Amino acid sequence: MAFDPQQEDYERMVLRFYQSMSADEAKSASRRFASFGERFAHRRDTLPQTDTDRAFHLVSEAAILIDYRLPFAAESAASSLIQKAQKELSEALTLDPGSTDASRMMEAAELSSYEGYFRYLADNEQKALDEADRARARLVRDGAPEEEQQLAQHLAYAPYLRWLAAEAGRALVCGHYRFCLEVAGRALALDPQDEAGVLDTAAYAYAKLEDDEGFAALKRRMAEAGRAESAWTRMAALSLAFSAHDLDRSRDILREILASYPEAGDILVAQHELPDGVYARLAVEPGSEDELILAVSEGAILLQEGRDSAERGTLSTWVSQEVPRLVAEGTRPRHIGAKARKGGLR
Repeated sequence: MAFDPQQEDYERMVLRFYQSMSADEAKSASRRFASFGERFAHRRDTLPQTDTDRAFHLVSEAAILIDYRLPFAAESAASSLIQKAQKELSEALTLDPGSTDASRMMEAAELSSYEGYFRYLADNEQKALDEADRARARLVRDGAPEEEQQLAQHLAYAPYLRWLAAEAGRALVCGHYRFCLEVAGRALALDPQDEAGVLDTAAYAYAKLEDDEGFAALKRRMAEAGRAESAWTRMAALSLAFSAHDLDRSRDILREILASYPEAGDILVAQHELPDGVYARLAVEPGSEDELILAVSEGAILLQEGRDSAERGTLSTWVSQEVPRLVAEGTRPRHIGAKARKGGLR
């Protein structure tokens, strides 16, 4: 579950295109949509759109630059990417001063401290919700087909859900674990399918609190929603088992991770940290190598707790030592001795 900025840009334009049709034109919608994809890709300006739509397109372009290109760009190219993204976000706010995505992303770049950004998100959450309510009033048409109403509702509240996801993530990093769970609860009340991925963030909060009962309830909720175990829930389970000094259970969870994800051995040993997504958590395929890379990166808050003599967290050290042994015993016969891949979400 994740937000894809390009997909959402497309969905916004689809909704605007459909809502711009007259009643007679809507009867032949399939014929009129025949050329939509080509126009969207190559002649976007020929499609109906408002300044709000144009602003979101700029936000989606900035998101690709910041979240998907910047972390893997050469140092010489980083400055130009940042400047271009900031220009696009500034233009987006000129077109749509109410763009909570653009304002939130600009603040993320300008506020240097984790706590400062967390406070900004917490203090302005109600404004983000108010803007979502206004967007709903603009986008949802009474009497419209159910599919249109569902899409309009989704697009109206997606920026607010991203706000809550960012707020929960910052609360976690800043040590406000109970507050993180409260924010996650508000997001889930609005979106039980959890497109924002706050259940995964909450899993780490329960692990930090060493709350086995809360974590078990979270896993039941995920199962009821039809969601499979994620790399985040597995990492949280590992942390809880290790904190309880249950090394047998900890090893079993490591075996599960090694058996479930490509290149898991290298990822667990390297434990590379990536910059957090600014638009949203990066969109990755469930069960993929990239999912585990992200979960391990965000899991630094668990892995690095309790520094040892080597300046690594106790769980971090244990995992890096245990994984090669498990691979050697045949849990996953991969080239753990090879140089760890330094990341690159493909």
